[in-house]
Formats: sequence, C-alpha cells, structure tokens
Amino acid sequence: MSILLYSLLTIVAYGVVTAVYVVVQAIVGRAVGATVEGISVGFGPKVLSFNRNSTDYTFRLLPIGGSTKFVGEPEDEDDLIQQNRPLSFDELPVISRMLVVLSGPLSNLVIGLSLFYAATQFPNSLLIVEENAGNQINPSGVPNLAIEASAATISSQLEFFKLAVCTFFNKLVTFQSLEGWGGLLGFLTTCGAVATHSFGGWLSCLAILCLGTFLVNMIPIIPMNGGALVLLVCEPVLGKPSQKLLVGSMLLYFPIAIAACVRLLIADLHWFFPS
Repeated sequence: MSILLYSLLTIVAYGVVTAVYVVVQAIVGRAVGATVEGISVGFGPKVLSFNRNSTDYTFRLLPIGGSTKFVGEPEDEDDLIQQNRPLSFDELPVISRMLVVLSGPLSNLVIGLSLFYAATQFPNSLLIVEENAGNQINPSGVPNLAIEASAATISSQLEFFKLAVCTFFNKLVTFQSLEGWGGLLGFLTTCGAVATHSFGGWLSCLAILCLGTFLVNMIPIIPMNGGALVLLVCEPVLGKPSQKLLVGSMLLYFPIAIAACVRLLIADLHWFFPS
C-alpha cells in the first residue's frame, strides 16, 4: 500500500478513536443522569445525520474531532427553562459533571497507552529521533525520525513521546521555529510513511495522536475539558461561573486557538513546499 493510502487509514483510525471519545462521554453522562441531546463525529459538511431515542447523531466529512451535547448545558439554560425539559446537565452534582468531562479525554489516554504497549509486541517497531540514524523515515514531519529493526520497549516509547510530542508542543506554544516539522497533515503523512515500514511503528504513531489529543483537551482554558474541570473544582467555593466569565474565557481561547492553527498550517505549508 502507498503512503497516501496508509495516511488515509490513519485518518479513519483516528475517526474511530474520536467516535469512542464521544460514545464514552455519552455513556458516562447517561449513567450519572444526564440526557444526551446530540453526538457528533468529525467536522465539516454533514455526511450522515439521524435521530434515535431522542438523540441526534451526526457524522461529518472529516473524521477528526467530535462532541457530545447534553440537555441543560450552560449555554442552553434559557431554553431549558422555557421548555421545562428534565435532567439538566448543569444541575447534576459536581462530581457527576467531573466524571463526564474527564471520561472523553481519559478514553484518549487509555487508547494511546494501550497502543503504545501493543506496538512493543511487534518487531521492527522501535522509533527513534536521532540525527544520522539508519533507516530514516521519508517523508517525515518529525525531524530525524528513524525506525530500527528491534522491537520497541516501554522506555523507548516514553523517549519517543518526549522527543516528538513534547518537543513539538514546546516549540509551538513558545513560538520557536518549526523548521523541519510538519503540522497535522505532515504528521498524518508521517504515519503513512512509518506504516510502510512497520505495523508496530504505525501503532506508535497512532498512539501519539491519541495522547496528543488528551493533552490538548486537558489544557485549562474554556471550552477545553481542562478548563471545564477547573471551573468544576472551583464551583463548591466560588459558585457557578457567570455568563460574563464564560464569554471572557471564550474570547481568550479563540485567539490562542487561531494562532495555534495558523502556526500548524504554516508548518505544513513549509514542510510540503520547502523553499
């Protein structure tokens, strides 16, 4: 199979991970008494949409990202009062809402760690980041990425995570040069290139996507899960956040998100079309 086909397979696999995220969140939400209003997988134009058991299910063109919408979340409070709908999410106990908020990201963490371990069971799965190493991955959105003939170990996986993910995020948020690094599309292409060498290596790359998603979701800024968790931890002392605080947090989030997306896009452009 070609690098392009393996890259598309990576996108599909990540879409499955996203589906697990939203389904787990919905299951936990129902278990603690919330009513699920909608489940959405992907972004972009709708491909499929239907309603079952009073829940709207939506699948979009690109299977990256997703959300679970509960009746009575803060932004729907006025509608909830007008319609007298039961089981408001905002009225659930704090611990119940914490479980829902954490359930999705924890599914990413568990899947990512499981894939990291699974990769160690295959030969030719040791991914390293080392200049002038043999068997370099090409193309690669991670500079100096190479694969060795031996099987990966837990310690080697942790080292790979440190040199690939942690280094990239540090450069991204501190506005250091991303020369040689690809953005999201660059990494998906890298996953495809690794898959042509080793199934175990591909599992490690998919694990990186899952663990990276977990880290991004846990950033303590609204509307990320980490930001919602901070508000829930503070709620017993400070009370529920005001609408002004929520709006202010969103206004803080969007410039940061846009800046990050622009940097990722520029990194991809420079990577795909080097000068």
